[in-house]
Amino acid sequence: MKKIDIKSGDVFGRLVISSEIEMAILPSGVKTRRFECNCECGKATIVRIQHLTSGKIKSCGCLHDEFHETHARSRTKEYRIWIGMKSRCLNKNHRAYANYGGRGITLSDEWNDSFEKFYSDMGDCPKGMSIDRINNDGNYEKFNCRWATRREQSRNTSRSIVITFEGKTMILMDWANTLRVPYYRLRTRIKQLGWTVDRAFTEGISQGWRIV
Repeated sequence: MKKIDIKSGDVFGRLVISSEIEMAILPSGVKTRRFECNCECGKATIVRIQHLTSGKIKSCGCLHDEFHETHARSRTKEYRIWIGMKSRCLNKNHRAYANYGGRGITLSDEWNDSFEKFYSDMGDCPKGMSIDRINNDGNYEKFNCRWATRREQSRNTSRSIVITFEGKTMILMDWANTLRVPYYRLRTRIKQLGWTVDRAFTEGISQGWRIV
């Protein structure tokens, strides 16, 4: 029988292969390959090859626990959001890992360990909204998360330019709206031409606005 090619980094359900370890000997005397795996919940486990390839085992056991604890909500939007957060922060093979776990973003221990705690803190997700971190460099935790629209989330990214002017701090897009000046004009002045904020916000711009 041809040897099945399984290598470090391969994904089976929630499990990511870390390394192949010594074979186990079954009661029948047959030897079977075993692999050390990292689960997306953060725990490590050892799984036989036949359980990986058949899909019998897909996690360290957390999937089974979550199903029995949260089966009434396992098909909800909130549950999918929770799983998505964990995947982005913990699964190195997730397409968005570099922007989350790769930047050191993680979940609070309470949220990581329990969907019920996450749901208790956040409640139902309003229509048209999703999870958003208030501080884009902060973690997924109770006091740093909110439900937000896509537009709100697109404004709250690591690419947003935060400006303090006359004692008030806002992102550049909000300053453009306040000054009634095209956003890209202000961005060009500050990022490309290297103007000071004071010059960029005043030169050739009507001062009929007020900072409130």
